[in-house]
Amino acid sequence: MNMLLNGYKLTLTALLTGGLVACHDDAPQSQSNPTILTCTTPQVLDTSSNSCVTPKPETPTCKTTEYLANNICQAKTAQTITDLIVPELSIGSSATLNANIDSGLSISYSSKTSDTCTIIDNTVTAKAAGTCEVVATQPGDETHLAAAEVSTSAIMTTVFVAIHTATLTPTVNESTTFSLEGALDQVKRVLFKINDTLYQIVTDVSNAVGTTTMWVVSSFNDFISYTFSTTGSRIINATLIDEIGNEIGKSENVIVNVMEKTTIRSTTHSTFLNETHKVAVSRLKCNSGF
Repeated sequence: MNMLLNGYKLTLTALLTGGLVACHDDAPQSQSNPTILTCTTPQVLDTSSNSCVTPKPETPTCKTTEYLANNICQAKTAQTITDLIVPELSIGSSATLNANIDSGLSISYSSKTSDTCTIIDNTVTAKAAGTCEVVATQPGDETHLAAAEVSTSAIMTTVFVAIHTATLTPTVNESTTFSLEGALDQVKRVLFKINDTLYQIVTDVSNAVGTTTMWVVSSFNDFISYTFSTTGSRIINATLIDEIGNEIGKSENVIVNVMEKTTIRSTTHSTFLNETHKVAVSRLKCNSGF
């Protein structure tokens, strides 16, 4: 026996005895076909939801000279470094590098001559006499191209100090004084030589090296006392040493002539002059016929 219930056909099967033994449902006898949508560009049909949707745009692949903005490849901006200047420096002295860049990005500095000069951040320090070559770079960022490398050079010179002495003609067994004047900021010890006698001048005994005679001063500009025991000429010079033992400067030779100490009484000198004057006058009178 067939029954139609809510659009489904229900089939009942009866036994010969008239009892019901099974039942099952079949699919509706009739179903309407789904409506096929027509989408307008740029929309497309999403079959899972049977609706029109706007597809997500594909992400383009940009060149190394481009960057992606609003899903469009844009050209990166060029940048230029200018005004890289390295001053001439004496050994041990430093200077700040201040090149300009039109992008406003930070500039990196490096030394191509690390034996002559070193760079930390944007500070260059003279290490030895010679040519110091400095390079400025900017690698670029997401929207800027790398800047062209810029380089320049300067001469690093030896530090010269002047030796000042109380007199260039001191006398025997009388104390005379010396001092140094110059760029002494990086100096840790001074080798002070008087003819063949070598002295060390230090502000900290931990910087002393070897067993040479040593002066300890609070500053290298302090006066150093010395007494010459014999007469004669002395050649005096100074060599500047940095904290790692490098020679970073020197002075020119100074010649000191040590004189014998003499005592001349002014009264005796005056009498001598008077007697000489009298003799000269007498001779003048004789020669003139007086």
